[in-house]
Amino acid sequence: IPDSPVEAKILNALSSEPTHIDLLKTKVGLPVEEVSGALAMMELKGMVRPVGGMQYIALRTVYSGETRD
Repeated sequence: IPDSPVEAKILNALSSEPTHIDLLKTKVGLPVEEVSGALAMMELKGMVRPVGGMQYIALRTVYSGETRD
C-alpha cells in the first residue's frame, strides 16, 4: 500500500512491463528528482523493481484502493 500520494501515482503508472523513468515522470507529472527519490524508497519497500536501463516494473499494482500482486 502506498505511503503517499506520490507513491500511489507512481504505482498506478507502472505495470509488469518495464517503464523508463523519463516516461514515468511524464505520466505522473512530477519532476524527475521527486520520481527518482520515491522509486528508491519504493524499491526498499518491495513495491517496485529496477530492471536495468533506468526502467522499473511494479511488483504490486493499486487500482481503486485494491492491491493486485
